[in-house]
Amino acid sequence: MGKVIATVNMKGGVGKTTLTVNIATCLAKIHRKKVLVVDLDTQISASLSMISPAEFAKCRKENRTLRTLVSQAIDRYAVKVNEPDEKIYEVKDIVISKGLPRNNRSIN
Repeated sequence: MGKVIATVNMKGGVGKTTLTVNIATCLAKIHRKKVLVVDLDTQISASLSMISPAEFAKCRKENRTLRTLVSQAIDRYAVKVNEPDEKIYEVKDIVISKGLPRNNRSIN
């Protein structure tokens, strides 16, 4: 069974990307572990640390990004609830909520 390591902090500039990339590199190179880094930051700094900008541009052009994958899943499997104040799109076990107050935002 795989292990999950999450680096989360709402404050910017605290070293989340650096920590994540260095842990992933250490686990892969020194401990010979298979590592998957999921970069959900819109700045994609972790992604660009691990592949060249040219390779990322190629992936984006070929629609091989997490954004494309999630968008396709929502388009294909979403159940749309038409309520003006809160729109919820449910994709199997992922729930993406829009319209919630900032301090009550959650993904279940």
